Amino acid sequence: MGNFTGDFMSNKEVALLPGAYQNGVELHRLIDSFTDNHEEVKKCTSLLHPTQGKYAPVVIDIFFDYILYHQWDKYSKFSFPEFKTKSYQIIKTHLEVFPERAAKIALAMANGDFLESYTSIEGLTFTFHRLEKRLKFPSNLAFAVDDLKMHKSEFVKSFNVFFPELIAVTIDFFHEKNIQIH
Repeated sequence: MGNFTGDFMSNKEVALLPGAYQNGVELHRLIDSFTDNHEEVKKCTSLLHPTQGKYAPVVIDIFFDYILYHQWDKYSKFSFPEFKTKSYQIIKTHLEVFPERAAKIALAMANGDFLESYTSIEGLTFTFHRLEKRLKFPSNLAFAVDDLKMHKSEFVKSFNVFFPELIAVTIDFFHEKNIQIH
């Protein structure tokens, strides 16, 4: 649950959580940092800068979720529907531990089946339109799917270099924290 709410909490709010939840937020932030600094991700982001500008990293993050879904069996022993169901159950079971704002966002994500929206071009289009409405600055997110289609082979290649390395970093985190991997 800490991993789901990592973007929606201040450091002060995180410090008030029980330790296991703090680990989840720490893992989320480790994943974000590793992703943002990875050469393959930077390469993909640079392909998007001409059209997506400062939002290129956000677009790549969403594209990588789409690519992961389409290669799910390569990276997970659980089916995608099993993963979604378990993830949403975790969110709904642990809401009371989190600050109201973070809990509301996490619940809305679960109730809106946000994971499913990253599995299709139509879902991505919907996601980018919804995100564009929330932005303060002008963007080209409405055309992000066109970028995916144009550079998909490069993105898939970079993802398949990046993602196994991310898995290794995550496993190291679990070992360092003495957390069981299920």
